[in-house]
Amino acid sequence: MASINGKRVVLGGLAGAVVWSVWTSFVTMGVLSPTYVVEEKVGHVLGTPRYGFPTFFLSWFFTIFIVSGIAAWLYAVARPSLGGGPKTALMVGAALGFAAGFPLSLTVVSWLPVAPTVPLFWMLDAWVGIVLAALIAAYIYKDK
Repeated sequence: MASINGKRVVLGGLAGAVVWSVWTSFVTMGVLSPTYVVEEKVGHVLGTPRYGFPTFFLSWFFTIFIVSGIAAWLYAVARPSLGGGPKTALMVGAALGFAAGFPLSLTVVSWLPVAPTVPLFWMLDAWVGIVLAALIAAYIYKDK
């Protein structure tokens, strides 16, 4: 079995996290922001994060970096059996994105009184973000 190029996994994970961070910012501020205002007015969501903005944002973006690193590592692990390139990155990203985004969004849309667009875009944030992170990691990754 070929060894994994750890430096390229880290670099790909970091670059993927930057791209996903841009995507999540677009989803949050560009798409969901008006919905959050309405949901806050009717009491379905909090106006400020429970643990404060700095803690939330640091935790959120740290999580994005960790999951992007996992996507990069899974891509590197999958290369020997599935081949390198965007198809493998897409498969890895789609599988990981589904696992990260769908179950919780299904629960939220089923049990919480928020507009259905909120969990839909939370799911798309995770799914598309992880696919983008995996594609970027694949572009950067090179074997030793």
